[in-house]
Amino acid sequence: MTSGRVTKRTWRSRSTAGRWVRRVAYGYTLQIDGKQVRKFDAAWTQEDARDALAKRILERDAPVDPVEPAPKTMQQLVDEYLDFKRAKGKRSIRQDEQITKKLIRGFGADTPLAEMSAQRIAQYDRDRTTQKSRLGRTVTPSTINRELAILRHMLRLAEEWGYIAKVPRIRLAKEPEGRLRFLSEEEIARLLTACRESRNLHLTAIVIIALNTGMRKAEIMGLAWERVDFSRGVLLLEQTKSGRRREVPMNRAVYDVLTAVPGEKTEGKSDPISLDTVSTTMTGAKEVEDGGEKAEVDAWP
Repeated sequence: MTSGRVTKRTWRSRSTAGRWVRRVAYGYTLQIDGKQVRKFDAAWTQEDARDALAKRILERDAPVDPVEPAPKTMQQLVDEYLDFKRAKGKRSIRQDEQITKKLIRGFGADTPLAEMSAQRIAQYDRDRTTQKSRLGRTVTPSTINRELAILRHMLRLAEEWGYIAKVPRIRLAKEPEGRLRFLSEEEIARLLTACRESRNLHLTAIVIIALNTGMRKAEIMGLAWERVDFSRGVLLLEQTKSGRRREVPMNRAVYDVLTAVPGEKTEGKSDPISLDTVSTTMTGAKEVEDGGEKAEVDAWP
């Protein structure tokens, strides 16, 4: 009964003279929002009821202007982006948290996404090139590129989620090729000497594994005995940056340092190797002092 219909009601009632009189009223019955609506009027003729029904149908079926949601802000996008990445299990989520804080400072938490134009983003890029890092150094193009890459990814998600119509163009600067350098034997010796003098008992073991395998910090810190195969002399890495499993061969130095780690070393045991108490921050280049001289150690990737 979505189209409705005109109906007629008849009844008998006493007149003022006391006689029974037949009464007639026309009206309509119509379905609105899942409910049946009836309306009658004793003054209506059948034609009046038909007109009233037609008018009500037009009112019911008239398109309703959609309520535009409030525009999303930068802070809201950052919050949704981080929640999305945490749910996906992104391992570098802490780096994303740090970068998004810089983006919020640069663009403003309450800035609507609709105002994120290419000109505004380019101005952010120019402003960052004149700023200093916490170490007092000029912010490098690679640092700015990482920030802009996160911003571009967030805006692409915003477009996918329907928050913006189009992602503004974001240009990344050309980065100079990184320096490829290996520690000399003398530098390695000085580094290990400084590690042994550290209050952290595990620092030497971590550095020896890193020097001899090229493993990343997260891979070393995430090692468990179930992934150490002493019989074959390999380390089994389940979670790598590329997302692929790989095996890393152990040389004698790595074999010896792992066998020296306190605790039960049962192959196949899922307990983590106790290397998670490192207090020294290993992100960024470190300077290890040895007799007044300093050896710069490149950061792990």
